[in-house]
Amino acid sequence: MPPRFATPSQGSLRSLKNPPVSKRRRLLALEEPAEARLGRLDLTEVSKDPTAEEDGLVAEISASVWIGNKQFTLSSGGSDTLTLSNWSDPSSPQLVSQLVLEDSFTTSVASYGNLFAVAATPDAYDEATNGAALPKSQIIFFSINPGGQLKEIDRVETGFLADGIAFSKDGTQLYVANEGQPSSDYSVDPEGSVTVIDISGQGGILSFEATEVTLSELDPDEVELLGSGIRFEGPLEVTTSFAQDAEPEYVAAAGRYLFATLQESNTVARIDLDTNTVEAYIGLGWVDYSQVSVDLDDKDGGFDPKDGQDVVGLRMPDGMAAWEQGDDIFFITANEGDAREYETKDGDVYLDEIRNKDLQVEYNTVPGRLKLITSEVYLESEEATAGQNILVLNDDNLADDPTNDFISEGNPSAGDRID
Repeated sequence: MPPRFATPSQGSLRSLKNPPVSKRRRLLALEEPAEARLGRLDLTEVSKDPTAEEDGLVAEISASVWIGNKQFTLSSGGSDTLTLSNWSDPSSPQLVSQLVLEDSFTTSVASYGNLFAVAATPDAYDEATNGAALPKSQIIFFSINPGGQLKEIDRVETGFLADGIAFSKDGTQLYVANEGQPSSDYSVDPEGSVTVIDISGQGGILSFEATEVTLSELDPDEVELLGSGIRFEGPLEVTTSFAQDAEPEYVAAAGRYLFATLQESNTVARIDLDTNTVEAYIGLGWVDYSQVSVDLDDKDGGFDPKDGQDVVGLRMPDGMAAWEQGDDIFFITANEGDAREYETKDGDVYLDEIRNKDLQVEYNTVPGRLKLITSEVYLESEEATAGQNILVLNDDNLADDPTNDFISEGNPSAGDRID
């Protein structure tokens, strides 16, 4: 079996700083890298949104294609506007065109060949309240010609609230993370899922076929439960399944596997692309901040890291990438962390975090402003009502200034720790 992380990761940095003569000669013979050509395209003036309190947001996620010796970049950013720009000369990018989608907002864009895919969700998703049904999202496929003209090819329905999308390495599939976020008043919590779209055809005539990958329950008899720290929470009267609670954010494929980050669940789902089924949930555990020097206070007047703060933090992955190396498959995640906060239909606020200073008994070794995951739903106008967090604060030790360890309940505690 080839070694993990083969050359160039092997060897010390010192050997590169003082190579033998023969190596040094080879290094000197290499051409100096070209000077980076930096450019900036200011879209401020073209991102004005006539809707009150909307800012346009036209360049959060971008994807590029090369065609006819030109590089075109399509950008989306949470509004109804797509922006196409020409970056053939990176030092002098040019705005080509903008496309406004009717009654929809975009969340992501991906590219392959001369094909763009855009994740779009009807505006009605954000507007639905009082138990109204939520609409599903669509992937809109566009082709582009060397002149920079976009042509809509097809629209494919996905799950609820399509978020991160990615093409397969060969462009024959598109993977979609359907976040399934609750309605704005938390009266409806649709299921999160992943959509696999098969792409076939040639000569400019393409066909698309979608398969929905559902998220199974946390049942060790049905799916492998690996790692630790898999989290399941939500109001019992609305969120009754793990599929509803999980919110896929990003997807990445390697080998025969597709991985999807479930941010609030602190988990990555592993999907078998041969069967389009979830075969494992990988809990990403937590970071023990008592072992590192870290600044946990955003109101202490500057950067002031401290040691020995007895607190752990869930990773909560967002963006991700995956790759094969030898016989191994790896994925890497950007761990954003996030809270859930919704104003319910009754005017209360659903919130799954609480500041340390607001606890009945405050932790003494961490700042009062530090936000902690709570095992209950915190409501502003009423007493807290029980949620169903699998990961909860160890309340038994509050009076003794605990380490803020988590305890696991139920099946998700099964499986081996993934470090």
